[in-house]
Amino acid sequence: MTQIPPLHRPEAPPLLRPRPIFDKPFETLVGAAVLLVAMIFVAVVIKRTDSTSPRSYPLFAEFQNLQGIAVGNAVKISGIKVGEVRNVSLDRDSYQARLEIGVNKGIDIPDDTLITIGSEGLLGGQYIRLLPGGSDNMLKPGEKFHYSQGSVDLSELLGKIFMSAGQSQSQSSQPDGQGQTGQGQTSPQAKGKQP
Repeated sequence: MTQIPPLHRPEAPPLLRPRPIFDKPFETLVGAAVLLVAMIFVAVVIKRTDSTSPRSYPLFAEFQNLQGIAVGNAVKISGIKVGEVRNVSLDRDSYQARLEIGVNKGIDIPDDTLITIGSEGLLGGQYIRLLPGGSDNMLKPGEKFHYSQGSVDLSELLGKIFMSAGQSQSQSSQPDGQGQTGQGQTSPQAKGKQP
């Protein structure tokens, strides 16, 4: 049997001596400036999202139909955004759609305000529209709107229009005196035409 010679391993290079941190002052200053900017950015983000001082107050409303409304939709008065939708849920007792909105602090809402659902054009998104009343009493945080009007289902509305158009067309195609004023009776206009 032949003997296998041992493998020769090369020696590891000597470890490089670490350089001191303050060997290059310009690089140190740039690094410190980047860290300072990052800390300021984090502080600003934390201050803006601080939950101890909310920037809006909650108000509630109930609707028959909240189709097209979702959390984050805008709340507007006269086209100006004054808040946003916080929550949409179903009231299990009344089976009404329950809406929670957040209105920006500093904007008082009269207690006779009508809350409706608006649309940004024919194909645009939905938003909550507030139509303020003339009351001197304002809604307090957590209170509920007294007047609300749900969204109109466009397909249902178009169906009603087509149905009424179809009915009026079928009635106008019937001869005078049949089915319009009763059986066997002649309308006053038809009596005048008879010889």
